Amino acid sequence: MNQRFCTSQNIFCTAYGTPKYHNHFNLCDMERKLKFNMGDELSGRREQEKPPLTDGFGRRISYLRVSVTDRCNLRCWYCMPGQASWMPKNDVLSYEELQRVISAAAGIGISKIRLTGGEPLLRSGLCSFVRRVVETPGVREVTLTTNGVLLPRYATELKASGLERVNISIDTMDARQYEIITRGGCLGDVIAGIDAAIAAGFQRVKLNAVLRRDADMDDIRSLVEFSKSKGAVMRFIELMPLLRSESRITECWDSNFVSAQEMKARLTGINLDHVEFISPVSEPFCDTCNRLRLTPDGMLLACLCRGGHVNAREILRSGGGDEELAQALERCASLKPEPWRAWGETTRLERISAIGG
Repeated sequence: MNQRFCTSQNIFCTAYGTPKYHNHFNLCDMERKLKFNMGDELSGRREQEKPPLTDGFGRRISYLRVSVTDRCNLRCWYCMPGQASWMPKNDVLSYEELQRVISAAAGIGISKIRLTGGEPLLRSGLCSFVRRVVETPGVREVTLTTNGVLLPRYATELKASGLERVNISIDTMDARQYEIITRGGCLGDVIAGIDAAIAAGFQRVKLNAVLRRDADMDDIRSLVEFSKSKGAVMRFIELMPLLRSESRITECWDSNFVSAQEMKARLTGINLDHVEFISPVSEPFCDTCNRLRLTPDGMLLACLCRGGHVNAREILRSGGGDEELAQALERCASLKPEPWRAWGETTRLERISAIGG
């Protein structure tokens, strides 16, 4: 075996560094230095590894939904009034401000970021922002919820920016019904968006449909079959009583709600392996809720339906530092309400697009 002599430490070694004989005191000194250096490294890691963010009921908070805009190119009746008014542009956080909140969140254990709207792709420069979020230390997953209309233009760039997944809203396969639900939208546009997302190579495309009592069962089956043909996951989501009702009775939650269980029972005999049912009303999952929300104007929301908020914009625009933002996130987590199993008095909103859903 090849050997070498290390004169500086008086250690005779094999070519692989295994000691054959050595100066005992020199080797012990080297071991002490190695342990000291390793101790420093481990100590540094411990300082970086903060305890996970939890709320007052022990739920770990690891997910932040970031609404980058309240504006939308559709007017879905369950999301906003027909004549919507938008937030003043000066109130909406800049990308730099949004990034500061996301970085602070990642620093205290939030690892998943979902970008929402309104329609997030309406905001200029979103693809570049996605890249910045993806590159944020501590962020492990970045996803997007969209109505899909603008995906033919942006899907490839979003994928190149590091976006992992997209959820696309499509409530019907009937072109006329789609136009009614969205108040003017074109079904062909969203189908083109779905095709663009699949062609761009996203890991998993999910299609979201809000359940409505008046939905035709043939239409529901068509959604199931369409999603299967595209290799996508179909998600049926219960309508939540959040939006203040307009005068039209067809836009009242009471007359439109149908539970996920009832809809699933209607789909007997159909392969539902790729179908998910989201039931926040009939089977609330608040006891496992792991998320906070950031609105376009910088309000941190503890809960979609109940609980308080913390004004992050005020911190950002008054010279507050990263530590203050982290404290604001922690304060918001502490405001999350106790897990509950029934819908009572909940926050009623002019439009869900203001909070990102």
